[in-house]
Amino acid sequence: MQRLTSDGSKHSKYCTLQLDSLSLRIAESAPLKTHKYFRVAVPQALTGQTLVAFLQELMAFDDPADALHLATLLLQHGYLFPVIEHSLVVKDDNTLYRLQLPYFWPSHATHTDNVEYAIYLNKRLMRNEQKHGLEEDEVEAYNKLLELLGHMWGFITVQAEMQLKMQKEKKKSDKVVYDSEERAFWRTRRPGQANCLEQHVQKIEKKLRKCTAAGYKKELERLRFSLKTKPWLKALKASET
Repeated sequence: MQRLTSDGSKHSKYCTLQLDSLSLRIAESAPLKTHKYFRVAVPQALTGQTLVAFLQELMAFDDPADALHLATLLLQHGYLFPVIEHSLVVKDDNTLYRLQLPYFWPSHATHTDNVEYAIYLNKRLMRNEQKHGLEEDEVEAYNKLLELLGHMWGFITVQAEMQLKMQKEKKKSDKVVYDSEERAFWRTRRPGQANCLEQHVQKIEKKLRKCTAAGYKKELERLRFSLKTKPWLKALKASET
């Protein structure tokens, strides 16, 4: 098991290093500029159309669909995000995208915390519901966190209020960008959510596991032992007969 976990960890690290490198090349070479969205100026952004064309040239893809797929992978892994729309698929149009801050990259933000996520959700609830209201899965997560962290909810509320106060002091364009950065991060790195860069250990075990006579015999022995040591299984068996 230790070897499997180690191999999975190495693969994950290799993937993040490759995506880190690609994101740095985009930051250095892509035509990032300030775009106007209604009355909001969005700095260091590019359209989905520009991003796809840039990746196609950078990676020498023959088919633009390959570049679009790569752009979507970057988005889903938390390396870029849509500024206005909240989608997990890159659109080959005028939708605006920005590179995520390196601080939020999977290679840097390796651990997410329930308390931090609770503060974030609480902060959203304190704002305009139409713009910042929670989605259905976020409401479910909020209720679970409220039950789990109820003993420290006062602290969480105070922290959310302090962060919101600091955010209100930002320029309008900075608010829009920061909101998008934060929402994009928690959408892909929510506590308890499977990391898209990691292959689940059970999947690896399933690939390696072989159904043999010895294996079935061992499983039968385990089940017999369970019947001897777990009275409730005996009762269940008796009721069925």
